[in-house]
Amino acid sequence: MFFAVQPGFSRFTYLLQDAERQPVGKLVWPDLALAMNSRLKGFVPEGLSQTVALEYLGRALTIEFEILGRSFGGNDYRFDLKEAGQVRASATVTQVPGWFQRPRIRITQPWPGDVLCARSLFSIRYEVTQEDRPLGAVFEPFGFRLKREWTLEFPETVEPATQFFLFFLVCNHAIR
Repeated sequence: MFFAVQPGFSRFTYLLQDAERQPVGKLVWPDLALAMNSRLKGFVPEGLSQTVALEYLGRALTIEFEILGRSFGGNDYRFDLKEAGQVRASATVTQVPGWFQRPRIRITQPWPGDVLCARSLFSIRYEVTQEDRPLGAVFEPFGFRLKREWTLEFPETVEPATQFFLFFLVCNHAIR
């Protein structure tokens, strides 16, 4: 089990903690997130970060994304967790037809699965499946607060970096 806690009022940083609440890493959103196939790459001022940074026990990973399709209702994306240029995990986020529908998150690597929203009135919960079997969950048990805290519950077989990637997908999905 891991926890992701916002320090203070920062919307763009989460401190990652293990089950004993010891710090193990950090997830930092960039100054200006740009897709790998963005048309604006030449217009970004120098010094602004463009990828999501994930630090875990001294390992430096990045989360990059690419626009797969553009439409009036929203874009479809592919997110990749990379370490030293190698893709460690990948997922697609596609728009669902209909008004007020949240996009669908489908995990493509390291296993086929889905991230499903299971909200209740006072909490936010996402279930992660592996080939249609429940695998784990990412949830915020106390609903909306100024300082957000998420819990990541997965079996030991799921690598921690992959758990943090799934947390990023959930957080990105839940907040927008």
